[in-house]
Amino acid sequence: MMKVAFKTLGCKLNFSETSSIAREFTKNGYEKVDFNKKSDIYVINTCSVTQNADKEFKYLVNKTKKNNPNAYVVAIGCYAQLKPKEISSIDGVDLVLGADKKFDILNYLEFDKKISQNYHSCEISNVDKFKPSYSFGDRSRSFLKIQDGCDYQCSYCTIPLARGKSRSPSVNSVIDSIKVLIDKGVQEVVLTGVNIGDFGINENVKSRKNNFFDLLNQISKINDLKRLRISSIEPNLLNNDIIDLVSECEKILPHFHIPLQSGSDKILRLMKRRYMRNVYEKRFDYIKSMCNDKDTINQMTLKDWKKDGQYIIVIPPSEHTANWYDMQVEPWIENITSELKKHTDRPIKVRYKFANRIHGRRNATPLSVELQNCFAMVSWHSMAACEALIAGVPSFTSEHSPANRVSYSLNDLDKIEQPLYSDLREKWLWSLIGNQFMLSEITTDYAYKYINGE
Repeated sequence: MMKVAFKTLGCKLNFSETSSIAREFTKNGYEKVDFNKKSDIYVINTCSVTQNADKEFKYLVNKTKKNNPNAYVVAIGCYAQLKPKEISSIDGVDLVLGADKKFDILNYLEFDKKISQNYHSCEISNVDKFKPSYSFGDRSRSFLKIQDGCDYQCSYCTIPLARGKSRSPSVNSVIDSIKVLIDKGVQEVVLTGVNIGDFGINENVKSRKNNFFDLLNQISKINDLKRLRISSIEPNLLNNDIIDLVSECEKILPHFHIPLQSGSDKILRLMKRRYMRNVYEKRFDYIKSMCNDKDTINQMTLKDWKKDGQYIIVIPPSEHTANWYDMQVEPWIENITSELKKHTDRPIKVRYKFANRIHGRRNATPLSVELQNCFAMVSWHSMAACEALIAGVPSFTSEHSPANRVSYSLNDLDKIEQPLYSDLREKWLWSLIGNQFMLSEITTDYAYKYINGE
């Protein structure tokens, strides 16, 4: 049995496509192995978004040859579509397939390396068919492709040249795919694509029967679906109807990934973006208005926080973060310490982040050591907060932090609570901060039972 290995670069869309292609190999008698192991065939799904795409690809090709000098190496994906001839000339690359060929990879495998041309590309303007794909078996969640291509012409982006026109399947087709995933035992489905908010353009038909809201509304009615997540969505395509639906539907995780290239209208125009700063601000303000401040982790009843500890650690944002939010570090520290002193007499230690070392501030003691005798932590930074929580130290974070859901406001210093999950505590916290679970699942026993395999 021939072995095949896969490596995905770039976005979750690439990940879903790689998974679908891998399943076709296994259906045809190939054994899928880890990319770091010896394999007969290596398939690299490339990306064109970053400047290092070519370097990363060459590194992976060299890696395959170390694993197996006689391996057959195939390049697919965005980089393969944009620069097929260039990639095919790289030593060790045996086959390059463009945007309309990658799903037919099995038909192009030719192990006679003496062929005159080892790349098969296409005119991207001719790519107008939607190829369904989803990931399965690689992670606890599944990435479902609901849209491909892009009709935007942003000045910095090569994706329209790599993936073609915007296109998507029908609503019914997406529903059927989700039901298949549910039958496979998938707990969470992530909707992904190049520009998912543009959903509704069915291949060559430019008239739109349905939009992204219609799709979400129909998905929300699937009874057996546990969780649904929306991947990156353009601010101009994220309307109030979508936000309202997400806030009302418990199946849809309350999470939005909204790209922002610049806060300057001038720069946004030069980039040919389809929104100005005020559009982004309106979306942000409306989302914030829908948040329920009472819906916090403090509703949990299981208590086992470590109550001892001599001091409180304060970790301010880095200068980079402070500049991003147009704030000053030292006044932030003063405000926090002043507020803390209203609630406790314990001494306060200010610990600067790693990024501040360039300014001559070094932390002599590792954070893990300081946490051993720490009563609580106040941090802007999610990872530091997570480390504190894992150590059994109460953590307080700003509203900007992804760890905010598992932290507390300073007013709740005397109401510190934590789930009593013993040895599962670390795994539970990382899953929570990664937004794997909805709050309703956390405040009941569902999250615990899921992690514990019950």
